[in-house]
Amino acid sequence: MRFACIEFTTKAGKIWRPTPERPNYLCDPEREIDPTSFGCYTSALHGEHVPLTGLIYGSLDRPPSRFQRARHNLARRTRGTFAPYDLSYLKQFDVLLVIYQLSNDGELVRFVQRVRTELPNILLVSCSSPPFGRLREYWKDHPETIVRYQTFLNSTHLNMNVCRATVPFTRLLTTTPSVYLPQPYPVEYAVACAQKTSKRRPIVYVAGDTVRPDIVTGHLIANVLQQHHPELHIRVTKTPGFSLNTAFLKGTRFEVVPFRPWADQVHELASVRLVINTDLWWTRGRVPVDCAAAGVPCVGTTSDGQTELWPELASSESTDVDRLIALAERALTDDAFRAAVVSKAQRRLTQYAYGPTIQRFAGAVELTRAGRLAAWRDPVWKDDMLVWPTP
Repeated sequence: MRFACIEFTTKAGKIWRPTPERPNYLCDPEREIDPTSFGCYTSALHGEHVPLTGLIYGSLDRPPSRFQRARHNLARRTRGTFAPYDLSYLKQFDVLLVIYQLSNDGELVRFVQRVRTELPNILLVSCSSPPFGRLREYWKDHPETIVRYQTFLNSTHLNMNVCRATVPFTRLLTTTPSVYLPQPYPVEYAVACAQKTSKRRPIVYVAGDTVRPDIVTGHLIANVLQQHHPELHIRVTKTPGFSLNTAFLKGTRFEVVPFRPWADQVHELASVRLVINTDLWWTRGRVPVDCAAAGVPCVGTTSDGQTELWPELASSESTDVDRLIALAERALTDDAFRAAVVSKAQRRLTQYAYGPTIQRFAGAVELTRAGRLAAWRDPVWKDDMLVWPTP
């Protein structure tokens, strides 16, 4: 497979290519590539991560200059769209994973429509960077966006959901076949990061920014847990650019720690006793995935990482506080239960490694090319293995 991932803008501002010495998870997450998201596909498939702005501005191997940006942005203000740009660089690929973003989504729509027409041999796979909860919030104030999103999906050959729960909605929304494919995760490296920690401390970590409103339920639960177990300390993180409302932690002993790079965060998670992540945005859920690598129980709600890796610690609603508190209590006090859920999460985590996830991705691509995607069945869990169901 000759693969490239396309985003409107990228952190590097130019093409990023993995090497055996520098896969995505060893690169600078601020200036090069993300450690756990779409960069994983690029590393696993030995492809390229291409900014659409590189094609637009005519600068792929280095960030565009101020002059290049100014010239094309002036044309955009004059015409309403960017001036036509050359797609010939993409002829070397046969599969493009194109990532939907809310900003500049009109240009993303025009791009996939052009590729579909001008480069018909390329198979287009679509996926969304914003999780479904974020899309839904945005659609309330920008209803026209949902039409552009629908057009974007309809203009590709295959739509990929990294959250199982969103598949039925997406299948109703688009005429493009929509499937569930869990996202790759650098399992071996994450586990190695976690193993550098040798001692757990009596800390309950409540993950997430309070821009996602259900996160405050985690604050309430941590409050109750500290009342029951006075030795517990509460920890939350202030993420740059996002608000943090600690009103429900008033009267507790808690600390606000700064945002940490991913590898440091996994290392830190391995030192706490329990994680709470009551996020109802229907995401892939990196927090519970990181918790599996770190070997720390995670109590939470609807993300795939929670429901697939930690099903015994999951609730379908953040308002089901009695269940969430009971699950947290058991994870804190029942050593046999704690060991069992951690062991299960770590066994299942291996199914997210680069090898098996890319095998599933390649299977969906092959069926699409052969016109046989009707035979696809979303993978299911059996004996802690993620397998294709038998007919």
